[in-house]
Amino acid sequence: MKEVYEFQIPCTWECCGYYHVEAYSLEGAIKKAEDTGDLPEQSEYIDGSFEINYDVVEEANRILLEIMKIKQTPKEKLPLLMGQIESEEAKTILNERLKEL
Repeated sequence: MKEVYEFQIPCTWECCGYYHVEAYSLEGAIKKAEDTGDLPEQSEYIDGSFEINYDVVEEANRILLEIMKIKQTPKEKLPLLMGQIESEEAKTILNERLKEL
């Protein structure tokens, strides 16, 4: 049976909301809203704004992809991966599999 992995898929979406601000002028209210640093408590999702960030999806899963490569490589070919694995976590797994040879 194939092993199931949990991937991290970077994504973005937009919401809109309102601040309720007390001020002496509109400019002052805008300034307070800009300076708050918090998101509005009530907001709504903007339809159609959900996007996958394809530019970083592989980097977000780099370690997992290395581990998958190790697990899917036949044991006799594992030594060929030695120079290809970068993450310490994946190197540890590779070394453990190499000990099994």
